[in-house]
Amino acid sequence: MRVDHVLILAAGKGTRMGEIGKVIPKVLWPLGNKSLIDLEIKYARRLVGDVDIYINVYNYKDKLVEHFKEKNSSVQLIIEDEMLDIGGAIHNLAKKLKYTGNLLIINSDQFIFMSPKRFKEILERMGSHSGILFAHRVKQEEKYNKLKLRKGLLLDEIVPHAIVTEAEYLTYTGMSIIKLDDLSLREGCSKFFDSVVEFKDKNYVIEDMSDMEYWDFGTVQQYFDNIHKLKNKTKSEFYHFLCNELEEFEQVIREDVVQFGEFTINKELIEYAGIKTKI
Repeated sequence: MRVDHVLILAAGKGTRMGEIGKVIPKVLWPLGNKSLIDLEIKYARRLVGDVDIYINVYNYKDKLVEHFKEKNSSVQLIIEDEMLDIGGAIHNLAKKLKYTGNLLIINSDQFIFMSPKRFKEILERMGSHSGILFAHRVKQEEKYNKLKLRKGLLLDEIVPHAIVTEAEYLTYTGMSIIKLDDLSLREGCSKFFDSVVEFKDKNYVIEDMSDMEYWDFGTVQQYFDNIHKLKNKTKSEFYHFLCNELEEFEQVIREDVVQFGEFTINKELIEYAGIKTKI
């Protein structure tokens, strides 16, 4: 079993990134001297090697096109003419790929840190199933959707207001491997659990990744919380990955400011964005 293609989802508006997010697309926020999207590409290469990587863009498309033009990147941008949501974005790429091969889907603001060996072991468990969803355990008050399982396979997705009994449960992280050959053709905007994960007719393996490092940069608060953690959690696998991939990462991450190209994130701008944490 292998991964044939990678899709990094990067079409969102970044509404949870505060005032700074209105100026700088979330995928271009930096860790050290690289952007989140550049690190996601390195992360994907680490897991699956030299396969085709696609990045879908819609909001901030001009800035992202310019970003990759300057870097002469080998990735391929899929520029959407309308907001397709995650399901629509996957089908949009699947049509280009003639609905063939196994597609690794990664959110542009999240990292589930595992070794390539662990990833290969997970991939082998897909077997004849239609896909693998990477899950993580969360608390009920966090209000994520719940994955309902039976014998390791997905039975249903339950929205937060319907959850009444469990203090903790598994939720979908946004990372998955999908067999494009098993998808039914779908046009236009659609959601992931409506048009891609058709669990009533097909089987999807749920892989619990709660024992792995999970780094979520989805909100402005989470971003700065993670910067703070990286300054103090030098033994984490993610920290060592960044040190290996980025020049002078250790020095940059320990500075009192974070550089955004021409912008410098200092205490005044942090306060302006309504961020309560210290970096």
